[in-house]
Parts: sequence; structure tokens; C-alpha cells
Amino acid sequence: MGNRVGKEREIVAKRLDQAAQVLRKVANPLSYMIVSVGAVILTAMMLFVAAAVIMRYIFNNPILGDLEVVEFMMVGLVSFSLAYCAVMKGHVGVTFVVERLPYRAQRIMSVLMNLVTLSFVLMISWYSLEQAVVLWTRGEATIIFKVPLFPFALVLAFGSGVFALVMVVGVLDSLSKRVDK
Repeated sequence: MGNRVGKEREIVAKRLDQAAQVLRKVANPLSYMIVSVGAVILTAMMLFVAAAVIMRYIFNNPILGDLEVVEFMMVGLVSFSLAYCAVMKGHVGVTFVVERLPYRAQRIMSVLMNLVTLSFVLMISWYSLEQAVVLWTRGEATIIFKVPLFPFALVLAFGSGVFALVMVVGVLDSLSKRVDK
């Protein structure tokens, strides 16, 4: 009986790992693609801020709406960088307590933390979509340039959605690891 349960666990773990591999083939290239867009945004933002500082303090002629432009760029920069950071395992994790736990407890904590992160990222993505609809129906725009705000909520929703996809891979990876060691 115990041997049968062990084989069933191995089959389930193998299927979870296969599902993670399939999703990884979508999530990783997508996160690499959007982080490249984020890198372009970061470069443009750096050049724009430098120009704004030079214009303000050297030529005493500030760029109108420079704060608005930087805020727009920040949405894309952050949204498009989170998924890549998750793929690279670059997010900060406090592990000094978890490392002292037995292996089985560490695996369980890994699954739980990935599930909690996934649920928060899904909420961010969902509420960003809802906010985009609200902003679009109200016709909300920025004060200075009158740029519609809903596209930026959509950017946040998309970036969070890709991050959620990466976290699904993380959940599947955590679940596919053997817990009974």
C-alpha cells in the first residue's frame, strides 16, 4: 500500500513538473520581452530626468509636466520588471527563520508563500483591470497634458498578469518537489 502511494506521488509530482515546464516556456520569454521594454523605459527616464534637471537648474527653464512624464514611465518600468525579477529569483526573501525548519516544513512554506504571492499579484492585476475600466468610462486624464489614465492601469494589469504567470510556475515547482524527504 505504501509503495503504491509513493508511486502516485511521483506521478503527480512529474505531472506538476511537466505543467510548470510548459508554462515556463511561455512565462520566461514573455518576462524577458517585457523587461526589455522596461529597460528602454528606464533609459528614456534617465535621459529625461537629466534633461529636466539641466533645464531647471542650469537654464532656469523647467520642463512643463516633467513629474507627470516620470510618473507615466514609472508605471511601465515597475510593471514590466517584476516578472523578470521573479524569474531570476531576485525578489527579497527573509529566510533566516525558514532555513532553520526541517526540509518538509521548508517545502510547505515555499508552497504557501508562492500561493500568497500569486493571490496578491492576481488581485493587483484584477483591480488594475477594473480601475482601467473606471478610468476609461469617466474619461479621467492628467491635469497638464490631458493624457488618458486608463492605458497606464492596463499596463499595470498586464505586467502583474505576467508576474502572476511566473508565480503559477513557482507554485507548480514548489508542489512538484517531494515533501516526504
